[in-house]
Amino acid sequence: MLRGMARLFCAAFAFVFILTVLVFPGDVHAQGTLLKMGSRGPAVEKLQRALIEHGFLSGKADGIFGPVTRAAVMAFQRAKGLAVDGIAGPQTLNALYGSGSFTGGNSSYEQPSRSATISRMLRLGDRGQDVAILQNRLNELKFNCGKADGIFGPATYAAVVAFQKKNGLVPDGIVGPKTLAALFDNGVSPGENPPSNLPDEQPSRGADISRTLRLGDRGEDVAILQRRLNELKFNCGKADGIFGPATYAAVKAFQKANGLVVDGIVGKNTLAKLYSSDVITGDKVADRGDTSRDSKADKVVAFAMGYIGKPYVYGASGPNSFDCSGFTTFVYKHFGISLKRTAWDQGNDSRFARLSRQQLSKGDLVFFDTSTSAHTRYHVGIYIGGGKFIHASSAAGNVRIDTLDSGYYQQRFKWGRRILN
Repeated sequence: MLRGMARLFCAAFAFVFILTVLVFPGDVHAQGTLLKMGSRGPAVEKLQRALIEHGFLSGKADGIFGPVTRAAVMAFQRAKGLAVDGIAGPQTLNALYGSGSFTGGNSSYEQPSRSATISRMLRLGDRGQDVAILQNRLNELKFNCGKADGIFGPATYAAVVAFQKKNGLVPDGIVGPKTLAALFDNGVSPGENPPSNLPDEQPSRGADISRTLRLGDRGEDVAILQRRLNELKFNCGKADGIFGPATYAAVKAFQKANGLVVDGIVGKNTLAKLYSSDVITGDKVADRGDTSRDSKADKVVAFAMGYIGKPYVYGASGPNSFDCSGFTTFVYKHFGISLKRTAWDQGNDSRFARLSRQQLSKGDLVFFDTSTSAHTRYHVGIYIGGGKFIHASSAAGNVRIDTLDSGYYQQRFKWGRRILN
């Protein structure tokens, strides 16, 4: 009786094993297990080698299923239209090891379904194998974006915009459904003269600037920006990772030289231009002799705005706190212009032409009569255009921007003085 039951059990076990092999051949590849985060051994090593071979993983097959391997599995699953869970189960392993397995590397460009691996919208800052596929395709079409490193940085952004313009698409630098379809369309219009000497989008370049940078920001991405500005001869001083007044002024100078909106903010357009092949450098601007009054005024205003928020302290003249005339003296001293110390003396300094409200231009000093019954005194600020001025305000307690049309300042405006020639 027992012997008969043992024979029956063995037969049942053999049947189940054969059925498993027939129905789930992928598990044989994985030595009968699901491969997932934390798995180790030869089966993981085999999985990694396959992912490397198909272009979804770089580096060494070490037999350890960690975050990088999981990301590669997810990329493969996404490319094959499988459930994207990062677990190498029967379906994933069958797709990976099967004879018709899809490849994600450069060889994918020989396949008719090569765009199928880009299954998400791609934009500045994205990373992954799908970005590398995009880059290879752009290079193939002579919209050169440099090395296909899987990093959607400024050079890739510029190449996408160029492609979109050439093919009648909205030039927003975002690879959505319409751009993706055009990229792999048989009637696509290629580029003509691919730009040369584009930088590889390595982490030490613009690719690690993945946020909008502005005055007051800090971090390694700010240091990368500063190094690039210095490299392009828009000197911002030491690359210390602090977006201060000098960096702000350098960004504005760069934007003006390159035909961008001059706001001192490093957004996607400014970032793309910083790493483009046709960037205009600071020495080229100097060669053109750009010494106009407007240019000087822009620099003065940019420098002054770098101190917005600094506290008002009576008698202080910077750099960490100011009173009104201490602020104007500090700003103009930076540009080699010496002003008298008090607002009253600055307002009555006949070296500089006196101006009416209608004659004001960017960079002029503006004066207000803030006298009381007990004291005669003036207040001073720097006109920045558009009816606005920047000043160290005792009432607000800091450096700020106000409008000449506000009731208080409109009533007390005296005159302006032209400091810049």
